Amino acid sequence: MTVKRRGIAWVLAALLCVMGGVRVHAASSPAPSPSPSAALNYFSSYNEPITREGFCYLVVSLMAELDGTTVEELYNRLTDTQKEEAFDDVTEENKYISLAKKYELVVGSGVRSFSPQANAERQEIASILCNFIQKKAPEHWDSTKDYTEGVTIEDHVEVADWAMQAVGYLVQCGLMSVDEHENFDPTGTMTVEDAVLLVSQFRLYLESDPETEPVVPTYVWVACGVVAGAVVLAVVIVLLVRRSRRNKAAKAAAELQQEEALRRRLAPNTPGGSPTPPPVPSFAPGTPPDGGTVLLQPEVRPVVPRVRLTAPPIRLDQVFELRVPLTIGRLEDNVLRLNNRTVSGHHCRLRGEGRSVVLEVTGARNPVRLRRGRTEQTLAQGTPPVPLQNGDVLCLGDLPVRVTLLLE
Repeated sequence: MTVKRRGIAWVLAALLCVMGGVRVHAASSPAPSPSPSAALNYFSSYNEPITREGFCYLVVSLMAELDGTTVEELYNRLTDTQKEEAFDDVTEENKYISLAKKYELVVGSGVRSFSPQANAERQEIASILCNFIQKKAPEHWDSTKDYTEGVTIEDHVEVADWAMQAVGYLVQCGLMSVDEHENFDPTGTMTVEDAVLLVSQFRLYLESDPETEPVVPTYVWVACGVVAGAVVLAVVIVLLVRRSRRNKAAKAAAELQQEEALRRRLAPNTPGGSPTPPPVPSFAPGTPPDGGTVLLQPEVRPVVPRVRLTAPPIRLDQVFELRVPLTIGRLEDNVLRLNNRTVSGHHCRLRGEGRSVVLEVTGARNPVRLRRGRTEQTLAQGTPPVPLQNGDVLCLGDLPVRVTLLLE
């Protein structure tokens, strides 16, 4: 397996050198194409670290291949000024470094210095490849994106600032990797064999379609829609519940006001609404015809029965004097108005007969169910008046009203 891998590496190195020349030669001119022996001028051994000069040789050869030309033709396009603006430690014969500088693939190691024989660091190789992408395949690069997001590199503090985005990019796309401890080893080196394999994979990557933003699966959109619908439904339910509570509170307040108004209307007409003081016996003075003296007799006042009606469901607890019949029903002209849909407009009435209270059914729609102890009697319209007893319960529709007789 090792022998096979090494053979592939050298074949790829040779192809990088000759492909550009073969294409142009087949097209028109008989320009001499680099031979595999040219690679040996830069690589003395496949398992030695690749130098900065050697990596420039690989990427510039790849550039010529992608442009369909040769390295010689690319170099001839340079002006004399561009050739002279290379590095002080690089000779004119080294076309690869001059072209790498012209296309801004490399910067150098110092002022007009390149250090061509220095070993290429992994972060320098990543930076050169990303510069290549930005110049020759910009569709693969997004300058607004932070390629370090989502990438775990334990030794990221050792990566130079100028190489951070390039390292993150190549790790994300899988061209360069981290070790089992998630270290990138930015200042480490790469063998010639590994560099050739990297450049060959890099070439295939450039020919692939640029990565697009991942498409959100349909089930995700469906789930989001279900969640959003549930949230909206919950909000609507909460609003309806609050509205119902407000309506009930307003209705209860209105009923309390009506009951208070009714209580005031039925209360004796005394200042401040205070109860009527007990009657003081009055004596009618009289003088007999013979001028004698007679005893004064107390004035006899008629007995007015009183009844207390209680209905906890509607918070009814009120005492009524039956000076006049007490009409009970749903309509507003009743003395006691019960705002309940099961109560008739004029359901029944209570009136006094001496010291007794009798019940008369006046509602044509609903009868009155009279509960007395464990017995229950249904009274319809036309039934003779029924005397009531203390503790009777009048079922008016579905509203129970307890009767308490108040005897003087």
